[in-house]
Amino acid sequence: MRFACLGSGSEGNGLVVEVGSTRLLIDCGFGLRDTVARLARIGVAAETVAAIVVTHEHSDHIGGVAAFAARFGTPVWLTFGTLSVVAERFARLDLQTELARLLGVPKQRVNHWITTKCSRL
Repeated sequence: MRFACLGSGSEGNGLVVEVGSTRLLIDCGFGLRDTVARLARIGVAAETVAAIVVTHEHSDHIGGVAAFAARFGTPVWLTFGTLSVVAERFARLDLQTELARLLGVPKQRVNHWITTKCSRL
């Protein structure tokens, strides 16, 4: 198992966790170019990141998530609570279509479903 910090602070946060050939990016608070450069410095090609796990909605943790995921087709894992706060930022990823499929609800009802379920947590 390998951990590599891409950076930590108010300008951005990111951590690579690697087990065997699987690499996860925990948070992606840097811009796309900066994230790719930081990954390259530790010998990781951006397209080899299997998924991004978002810990919470602060901009220094999610700033580059949407751009990275869109560019490399990387899945994003986050809680419904975090998604409900940052849904507009991730709109270009068409998460509503995927969530509608997973939740078994019509696409136009996804935001209502998230708001209703999250308010009960």
